[in-house]
Amino acid sequence: MKYKKVLFVSPPSNSRYGGLRVPAGIGYLAQALFNEEIDYGYVDMRIGYSYNYLSKVIKSLKPDLIGVSMITLGYKHTYKLIDTIKKDFPDIDIVVGGHHVTILKEEVLNECSSIDLGVVHEGEETLVEICKGEKEISNIKGVIHRVNGNIVFNGYRELQNNLDSYSFPRYYKFDLSHYSKQIPISSSRGCVQLCTFCPNKLLGRKFRKRSVNNFVDEIEYWRKHGYKQFAIDDDNFTLLKERVFEICEEIENRGLNDLLIRCSNGIRADRVDREMLKRMMDIGVREVGFGVDGGNNKVLKDLKKGETFEQIEFA
Repeated sequence: MKYKKVLFVSPPSNSRYGGLRVPAGIGYLAQALFNEEIDYGYVDMRIGYSYNYLSKVIKSLKPDLIGVSMITLGYKHTYKLIDTIKKDFPDIDIVVGGHHVTILKEEVLNECSSIDLGVVHEGEETLVEICKGEKEISNIKGVIHRVNGNIVFNGYRELQNNLDSYSFPRYYKFDLSHYSKQIPISSSRGCVQLCTFCPNKLLGRKFRKRSVNNFVDEIEYWRKHGYKQFAIDDDNFTLLKERVFEICEEIENRGLNDLLIRCSNGIRADRVDREMLKRMMDIGVREVGFGVDGGNNKVLKDLKKGETFEQIEFA
């Protein structure tokens, strides 16, 4: 095992919402490590933890790899944080991931010399392979690394089509008391649409879905642990009408009749009808957001939104 203990870090946020919800992305990575018996810890600086606190955790946990989640908003502050960590703990490798790294790739490691590794796109399998050390870093797809002073990207990893192979997050080492009582969940990844502004095009125009049973297993797990509020974060939850009805039926069949669900990431106006929305309401959906994104058909066309303003108004 090359890395036996990983500390995940979410840098401080510039958003007024801070760390409102537990981060599902890091949750999936943490669960992947847990399943392989790789120890991990987590410090969420979005909820107010200082660098002094982070430093104490590093000294106590003694990780051999620190994983930093990167978004573009405030990325220079994240670079400074990483530089400080590397200065204080030079023997600990630092890996970064997230949309910022996926988009800019080698540029990120070029701009911040304290970063040892970058992971692009989905990181569950990539991070496990890095930690196990059974492959040379140069042979692990999805990795950016340094070779003799040069920055090398190993190429994209093929997307995992069987999403059921990824265990949903249990957040074993997360202090859930710091977050809202709303659990973020996703039944699918990806979207087939062509919207010019959406970062998901970086993963290819591909829709991948979890099985209905697997998805509802997650809802049932959290309901048994006292949670009944959920935020569906799918890129395109209502893409397949029949699947939405199957999910609703499975929720109903399991007697999960007191849920409060939001489609928090938004749904497409051209992928709903009254029958679907009524059925979603039956099983506890109380809020949906439509991705309007433009105020007239010219703008919608320029954005390659793939729907008209009339369809949006009707929905």
